Amino acid sequence: MTDPLPQPTLHTERLTLRPFVVEDASAVQRLAGSRLVAATVPVIPHPYLDGMAEGWIATHADAWRDRKSVSFAIE
Repeated sequence: MTDPLPQPTLHTERLTLRPFVVEDASAVQRLAGSRLVAATVPVIPHPYLDGMAEGWIATHADAWRDRKSVSFAIE
């Protein structure tokens, strides 16, 4: 199988959807570590430990390449 195209960045008039980058880890850590988020999103563990965000972001390239899933950061 050939390599797929890189994950795109999608733009609309009001928002941008883009691939996560490691620089997003602190924001992911802060948001995913919220008790409110943990209470409403069962697949996010609580507590959300240091390093989990970087680990989660690191899975995205393989998931996109293998056509298993896609995750976008929202701007």
